[in-house]
Amino acid sequence: MKSPTSSSQLSSESNAPQASSYDDFSNKLSGSTSDNDQVSPQQDATKQASVTSLIDDLSQVAQATTTAAQEQFNALKANIGTEISATAEEKKKQGAQAIQGFARVIDTAAAEMDKQSPVIGRYFRDAAREVSTLGNNLSNRNLTELVDSASNLARNRPALFFGGAVLAGVAIARFFKSSAGRAGSDQSNII
Repeated sequence: MKSPTSSSQLSSESNAPQASSYDDFSNKLSGSTSDNDQVSPQQDATKQASVTSLIDDLSQVAQATTTAAQEQFNALKANIGTEISATAEEKKKQGAQAIQGFARVIDTAAAEMDKQSPVIGRYFRDAAREVSTLGNNLSNRNLTELVDSASNLARNRPALFFGGAVLAGVAIARFFKSSAGRAGSDQSNII
């Protein structure tokens, strides 16, 4: 069992000499406990070389860690870019297919209109051909080309670009509205 520490022992420990210089610190690291131990200049140079070598090694490790982290970040960024591009490409294909379907609907309407008015049927057929061309252009170009084309159109012919955007919005809204109406009537027939 340990004996209780006396207050005189605590005060003598707290008055122990503190390391105040590099030599005192290095002596403590090397295990020297006596103030009478002298360090030769050769030992001192060896210790300083060891400390310098340790600092250099730590610097190299920090630099290697930083480089590895940057490489991982760049790889992650490239993977995210690839995923976004793949998703956008898939959506572009779906959009092109929807436009082709819309062109077929217009062409069917043109066939119906030919029975009543051949002139109006021809206009519908021309519109179907233009919409089909748009769908083909959409499916045959990459996203960068499409964005560049849209930017050029907006810059060179802003009225046409804005009008086209409004017409596309109206057409899409009508398409979704009519699809929702048919889906609702189909569900009511099931019940």
